[in-house]
Amino acid sequence: MKNLYIWFLIIFISLISATCVEKSKTVEQKPSQEIEKEENLVVQSISIEEIIKNRNKYLNKEIVITGEFQGWQGINAPPPVSFSDWVIKDQTGAIYVHGPYPEGCRPPDIGIGKVITIKGKIQINDKGAVYILLTK
Repeated sequence: MKNLYIWFLIIFISLISATCVEKSKTVEQKPSQEIEKEENLVVQSISIEEIIKNRNKYLNKEIVITGEFQGWQGINAPPPVSFSDWVIKDQTGAIYVHGPYPEGCRPPDIGIGKVITIKGKIQINDKGAVYILLTK
């Protein structure tokens, strides 16, 4: 009985450790990956670098980005739409987002670094700043 208990304990600890390691891994994001289709509209998961480099290609297109919530930090430029705009960053860069804060996140410091996935449309303001307008 004691050996059974020890084996159970070892397996339990191994499972918890594996789960913690899996959650702590950095989100790996492919440059362009089809996520879902909605009425002839392909929603893509893309990098922020790809959006910035090809802003006109993605203008008014709906995209999906996974990255870290940064609140109001990470970009040395004024927000493109309003002072409540916030920043998401991935391994390739950072971009402003216009829309509600993600669940559990609120600038200036609640949720900073939390991995989130957002869906929105790429927009360019009258000064040429690229941002994401949340759609969901």
